[in-house]
Amino acid sequence: MVDDAEYVVEGAKLVMEFIKPKNIIICIEENKPEAISKMQELIAGIDGMSVRVLPACYPQGERKVLVYNVTGRIVPEGGRLNDVGCTVLNCTTVAVFAKYIKTGMPLVSRCVTVDGPAVNTPKNVIAPIGTPIGALFDYCGGLKDNYKKILMGGPMMGTAVPNLDMPTVKVTNAVLAFTDKEAAQPESTACIKCGRCVSKCPMKLMPLNIENAYELKNTDLLQKYKVNMCAECGCCAYLCPSKRPLAHVMVLSKNLIREARQK
Repeated sequence: MVDDAEYVVEGAKLVMEFIKPKNIIICIEENKPEAISKMQELIAGIDGMSVRVLPACYPQGERKVLVYNVTGRIVPEGGRLNDVGCTVLNCTTVAVFAKYIKTGMPLVSRCVTVDGPAVNTPKNVIAPIGTPIGALFDYCGGLKDNYKKILMGGPMMGTAVPNLDMPTVKVTNAVLAFTDKEAAQPESTACIKCGRCVSKCPMKLMPLNIENAYELKNTDLLQKYKVNMCAECGCCAYLCPSKRPLAHVMVLSKNLIREARQK
């Protein structure tokens, strides 16, 4: 929004012209003042386009959470954003619309954050799509000898990759490398019913009840507790003092329901 601000606004104008939404709202967290001022400056005087400054809290960028925080509308279980009259596009996508129309060049590269305790020189890099993640780490001074785990994506929702030959793809925004210390799985203890996972779940779910239902392999209970509404943000597991693998259980629970339906 700062480096390609003009492209973001031009892309938003294209969306306005061809999709014809009633309003376009550019949502920015309050801890990004430079992006806020830049966007406000560029859209001044454009009817139907506005900037909404939101609290800087995770997972603000999750689509259903964003729709609720901006419009107050709740996307129903199994529903899509357009069921409540909304569409969410990230700023990179919108900027690429404008670049493609202007230059004819499609999306061929991504800005990728290369970071983590096992990276010698963390950087943000412009990487052609298809670049092996090993080449990104080499460009950033290589990996430390005790690296243990590589994530593609952010620290909360990233996915572990099997090797350094994995290519960057169009949705790759980060690759993170962790040492033995950070990659070690914490030992789980019994749930103490503290309720932290419930109070901080952005989708207002009850992860402790979902975990119990999963252990019972009770798909009826899993559906009753609306596990398919889970955004897989990882807040429940991150906050759990007993180190329960709640985020992992959410994914497995969805798979269990899917398998039951297939049968």
